[in-house]
Amino acid sequence: MALRVLIYNWHEGYIHLLAGTGYQFDVAEVWKGNRLGWIKQFRDVPPNCCLVTEEEAIDRLRTGYYDRIISQNVEDLLSVYQYGIPIIQVFHTKFSYMTALLPEDAKNNFREKMENVLNLIKDITLVFVSPSKKADWGFNGEVILLATDSSEYDNYQGDVARVLRAGNGLTNSSMKNMRENLLNGLPYTVIGDNPDIPESCMPQTPEEYKNYLRSHRVYLNMLTERDDDGYNLSMLEAMATGMPVVSVANPSSPIIDGVNGYISGDISYLRARLQELLQNRSLAEALGRKARETVIEKFPLTTFIRNWRRIIENAGCGRADGNEEKTLRQAIFEKNLSALVEVNPELAASLRNAEPGSDLELVEAKNGMPCLKVNGMAFHSLYDPVKETREWIAYHKDIIQNAQSVAVLGFGLGYQVLELCKIPGKEITVFEPRLDVLKVALQTFCLSSVLKNIRIVTDSTIPFVYHPSSVNQAVYGKRMAILQHKPSVNANRDYYEKMLIRLKARERISKGLKILVIGPVYGGSLPIARYCSATLKRMGHTVELIDNSRFEDALFFAKDVAKDNSTYKRLMDRLSSFLSEAVIARCENFRPDLVFALAQAPLTTECLQRLKVSGTPTAFWFVEDFRLMNYWKNVAGLYDYFFAIQKGDFFSELEKAGIKNYHYLPLAADPAVHRKTELNNEERGYYGSALSFIGAGYYNRRHLFKGLLDYDFKIWGNDWDMNSALARCVQRSGGRVDSDETVMIFNASKININLHSSTCHKGINPFGDFVNPRTFEIAACGGFQLVDRRSELAEFFDENKEVIVFESLEDLRKKITYYLEHEDERNAIAQRARERVLFEHTYEHRMHEMLEHLADRGFNPGEENEGGSTCDLIERARGEGELVEYLSRYSGRDRITLADIVQDIENSEGDLTYPETVFLVMNEFVK
Repeated sequence: MALRVLIYNWHEGYIHLLAGTGYQFDVAEVWKGNRLGWIKQFRDVPPNCCLVTEEEAIDRLRTGYYDRIISQNVEDLLSVYQYGIPIIQVFHTKFSYMTALLPEDAKNNFREKMENVLNLIKDITLVFVSPSKKADWGFNGEVILLATDSSEYDNYQGDVARVLRAGNGLTNSSMKNMRENLLNGLPYTVIGDNPDIPESCMPQTPEEYKNYLRSHRVYLNMLTERDDDGYNLSMLEAMATGMPVVSVANPSSPIIDGVNGYISGDISYLRARLQELLQNRSLAEALGRKARETVIEKFPLTTFIRNWRRIIENAGCGRADGNEEKTLRQAIFEKNLSALVEVNPELAASLRNAEPGSDLELVEAKNGMPCLKVNGMAFHSLYDPVKETREWIAYHKDIIQNAQSVAVLGFGLGYQVLELCKIPGKEITVFEPRLDVLKVALQTFCLSSVLKNIRIVTDSTIPFVYHPSSVNQAVYGKRMAILQHKPSVNANRDYYEKMLIRLKARERISKGLKILVIGPVYGGSLPIARYCSATLKRMGHTVELIDNSRFEDALFFAKDVAKDNSTYKRLMDRLSSFLSEAVIARCENFRPDLVFALAQAPLTTECLQRLKVSGTPTAFWFVEDFRLMNYWKNVAGLYDYFFAIQKGDFFSELEKAGIKNYHYLPLAADPAVHRKTELNNEERGYYGSALSFIGAGYYNRRHLFKGLLDYDFKIWGNDWDMNSALARCVQRSGGRVDSDETVMIFNASKININLHSSTCHKGINPFGDFVNPRTFEIAACGGFQLVDRRSELAEFFDENKEVIVFESLEDLRKKITYYLEHEDERNAIAQRARERVLFEHTYEHRMHEMLEHLADRGFNPGEENEGGSTCDLIERARGEGELVEYLSRYSGRDRITLADIVQDIENSEGDLTYPETVFLVMNEFVK
């Protein structure tokens, strides 16, 4: 989609030239003298120009519809400047001519007002149609000369021996002087919208206008230096046709006396030359050929379009000081940097200091647009970079439309980025390792409007793609389109080959994986396995959870019957072997892309080795304290990916053990479970208290909680000493608490105590590092908590704003008393903590991070061997009408397998269709 530009219908010939830039123009029709709208007798409305009413234009201005405004007079400027859209002000008329009849003080007042208006507008670019008009106004800006399309105006005949005068708004008094002194007795024709001149005629079509130029012998120009330049568009079009010009003297005229026409301040000389040309057609043709050569050389359309495309693209980047290209490039660069620094200050600083490589060259394409060469290789078309880019976008249209995110390999000069940013709803990341290439691009085009909406990667990192825009709002299963800018890729092959492998893994993951989640038989990681399984399903993956908790009774039975530890170990080995064999059996049927096991998952060494041989990737989340549970030494190296809730000392130990496949992945909350809940009076009475704690009766908790017995304190959970003083606080004699009850307790309690476990301290563990799931779960429920000091807590919450930390029993009691008395403050802290968790610390975040890490570490499950995205299957069937029609019945499902289709066929009635027969035959082959 091209930039949308608003312009008013003054100078229609000029608008016709501007249309050659290829942008979309809305032309607001206003009254010009006695006419409203576009005068179609001289110019057709170009296909990329849409005529709109002034009211329609204003309505669209208010909605931010336009990207640019081109104003061609002061009145238009005053009516549009307040909308905050970059404006290009074109000066067609001299200041001295506009104010010729005004007294000197009025002239000064007009100039002052004009300067005030220009200074008031933040994003304005000044363009003058000639150097003389720029000098006359005295403002800084760019000069873009008029132009003609020499291929449109040609084939001069000169067979009508008449003088031609063309223009709109000519007066009878000016013509009277011409008739009496210059044209007296000579045949002439006046064309244009000139109601004051009786003999003036109006062409009926643009082609008829061109025929006037081709047929008449000589063109007469009467533009004096006081009023205007020595030429206008009509005169240049006459010259482009091959028509000679006779002109009054003017220093800016392109006419050279006796070469391509005649020019003089002597009226008698001009009259004699007109007579000569009217009598000598051969002379007229010879001078006319030179006139055409002059226009082609000095007023080329390609230069006009090139300069105007640059002005329109870079509108709003500040005004250049005079015509110096270096100053304009610096203004563009500074404008871009000011936008980039808001989203990526490090990159902005690096670009400012970047030095251009000796292999970079900025050249001009055939159509006048800039093109980058690297080591002599063109990064864009040397004929039309914009057309090439749009064709590139069109080629990738289908995959772009079906994707939420787009990864672009290569920035170049930014042509492809500009076009992609016109497609709404796409998250765009551009990978470009060369800072000097980026700097050249940011010096060439004003990209400030897109830099805030894209991510630019210059190193080997890939941005984390999961960014929910607000609490509880996320998009799962994002499809990614990977687009390669081939010249960039070819110039930096090593970098892009590595990035492409990693991006392909992300693309594959984004389509959905088949994941087998393995939970433990018993323990704290059991609910985490369920949270992970549910989360991965919501993210669009096909997930099966092997819930080993069904064998919990067998585990406790082994404890009861075992005489000693060696017997218990043999029994547990047998149980683990059985459960591992069940996992292998399920993998053979389910064929997962990933086996994801949680801490204490009963997978044997043999099982993991068999999975590795089969090519099934495995991952393990060790959600336990490595200091207490050291079985990690035996399993960490057996998995392809090992995730831990601790770093620091644990990472050092992993390194010492020669384990390299680890990654930090902290715990989280599941908003589908841990949420604010409205409780009735009965529930609030049963579960509520001033203080509460949920968890097992570890040594440090049994000791410290004795100091809280004078409070309204309820303890929930198992493994508490029911013969101690704490027994009166322990609920239901230490019975277990399920997830639903946990949520109600968090909601009902005024203060939730969160003391991390320790088996060897009497209170707070001074070496405590990781943050337990309870920290995130309480916050997600909107509960207020007092949590013991942990070294990694500050990574997740702002202390004293989102959670309150205690350092000792004395400190805890002090804060309990304070926050019981300050309910509003307590609630505000809890609400901030809840917002933080929902925005950053859910299992959705953790599972996305896990999969991102897998992609970064070479995870490559290959294409699915069973089932697939329904959209993909339908797309692959394009061209097979009957098959597409059959598969379309499943369009409401994310995924579909052959087994699903066969089951539907078996449950249906009536004769088999051709697609149904094919699927049944396929199923037999699979068997």
